[in-house]
Amino acid sequence: MDNFYWYAVNTKPRQEDIAEKMITHLGIEAFYPKINEKKGLFPGYLFARYNPMEHFRRIRYTKGVRDIVSYGEYPVPVEDEIIEAIRARMKGDFVQISKGLFNRGDRVIIREGIFKDLEGIFEDVRDSERVIILLNLISYQARVVVEAEKVGRVN
Repeated sequence: MDNFYWYAVNTKPRQEDIAEKMITHLGIEAFYPKINEKKGLFPGYLFARYNPMEHFRRIRYTKGVRDIVSYGEYPVPVEDEIIEAIRARMKGDFVQISKGLFNRGDRVIIREGIFKDLEGIFEDVRDSERVIILLNLISYQARVVVEAEKVGRVN
């Protein structure tokens, strides 16, 4: 498969499944990793493996697709290792994000929701989608449970 690389495809809101189906229908490999029946690992994005010289326009104008992640006018390839790392975390049809996402004691920041931009300490995993974080709020500490996808490591 010369010149075939993975690319991130930005979908229209809540149309990841449609875009994946339509891209696959074009004969192009698509990968939409999910953490459960209704939620993608990267909401609004999926991956497609194709030759941009041959397929860029077809994918760009496929039903459900908003755009292809690009730098200027050039699509940015996603390394095979990233796709393989995601696939390695698959259990059945879903990505398992609970194991090894963070280590107890890691400093993390909440990226979305009502606790957005608050920093805390990763404490534990609640279930396959949520984690427990110890927040330091002014003069007291609070334990909160948030969706794991909304949390990032503090640099």
